[in-house]
Amino acid sequence: MVERLARQLRPVGAALAWRALGFRRLFILALCHNDLPDPMHGKAGQKEELDHPERGGLRATTE
Repeated sequence: MVERLARQLRPVGAALAWRALGFRRLFILALCHNDLPDPMHGKAGQKEELDHPERGGLRATTE
C-alpha cells in the first residue's frame, strides 16, 4: 500500500518541481544529474569549521 501511494505521489511532486522552477528544463536537468551529497555529520573537518567561524566555517557572519 505504501509503495502504491509513493508511486502515485511521485508525478505530483514532479509537477510541483516543474512549476516551482518556472518550467525551465536546464534547471531540472542540472538538479537530476548531480550526485547526492554525503552526510555532513562526523566529517573530519566539521569540528574545526564550527570552532573557527572566521575561517569560513558554518557559523560565519555575513556583513
